[in-house]
Amino acid sequence: MNTTGAEVKIHTCYHCGSNCDDEIVSFQDKYFCCYGCKTVFEILNENNLCEYYELTKVPGITQRTIKKYPHFEALDNDSIRKEYILFSDGSIASTEFSLPQMHCSSCIWLLENLSKLNKNIVSSRVDFPARKVKIVFREMDIKLSHVAVLLAGIGYEPHLNHNEVKNKKVNNSRIYKIGIAGFAFANIMMLSLPDYFSGGHIGNVFL
Repeated sequence: MNTTGAEVKIHTCYHCGSNCDDEIVSFQDKYFCCYGCKTVFEILNENNLCEYYELTKVPGITQRTIKKYPHFEALDNDSIRKEYILFSDGSIASTEFSLPQMHCSSCIWLLENLSKLNKNIVSSRVDFPARKVKIVFREMDIKLSHVAVLLAGIGYEPHLNHNEVKNKKVNNSRIYKIGIAGFAFANIMMLSLPDYFSGGHIGNVFL
């Protein structure tokens, strides 16, 4: 509480609009609530993408919680990678990620300019109602996991659902196994029919 009577000026983060109450990070006469938001601003500034901040009053997503993304490495596993690759000719590939953080026109603008952040991104197209982005990239020069890290680094961490796909595959596998077991059981019963009608008593069975 301020007991001196002096007015305390509250700064808002230039990137996400949050109050800089816990810490104030100053850079280029701008204030940020954390080093994460400052880093995203630097990335956009270095790539001449600061128009992002002109499209919406508070376009950015707070970066106060600094995360690491080791789970994205799973995207380079062949079986999981196939779940996310829509097309590949060995040189160019396309993928689609779910980005629940999308919320405004600035998000669309930035996500459709990913090629300016990384030269190995050929193009990107947003499906805003579905909160998804489709990305075409040079798979010989950038891994799928690195595409995901690029998105997460600017505040749009992809939602990975490969566990759901894995569980679905497990359930389908069980159905197939039950079907095969049933088929085998029926065949065994058919092979056993002669035993039921042996001894010349076939006629008695129907009496």
